[in-house]
Amino acid sequence: MRTRRRFIAATGQATLGVWVVTSNAHGALAETLSVLEADTRLLQTLARVARLIYPHDGLSDSVYVRIVGDLLGDPQNTATLSIGAANLGEFLELDEAQQIAALQRIENGPFFNAVKTPLMGALYNSPELWTMIDYAGPSFPFGGYINRGFDDIDWLPTS
Repeated sequence: MRTRRRFIAATGQATLGVWVVTSNAHGALAETLSVLEADTRLLQTLARVARLIYPHDGLSDSVYVRIVGDLLGDPQNTATLSIGAANLGEFLELDEAQQIAALQRIENGPFFNAVKTPLMGALYNSPELWTMIDYAGPSFPFGGYINRGFDDIDWLPTS
């Protein structure tokens, strides 16, 4: 009997607690959704910037999103990346030529370098991505390109 009373009391308190939290949570929920939407927009913008800087047809957008997500995980980069992406304005609504022009205008600035340099390392130092971008990997451990097909160029037209 005593256990049943405790159970009923606890259930009533939990129900009341849920009602209080949900009635007060609308503002917090709206704020959280707003933050998530802004974060999603930031990730999309940075992923598009990353693809334009290092375009590889073999890489899906999700790879770029993962890489820029890792960049945002570094507190030293987060402010620069967030401010830089915000300064690009409605970047995602521009066509590709306009996006490239916008990036060319800022290519010597801190935002561009905060994306370009770590992205280069993340893309080209990741053996799991090499096959996706048709990169055979470094040649130095194998004696350089002289012994590793430097003359295997099949994409140049024959004269």
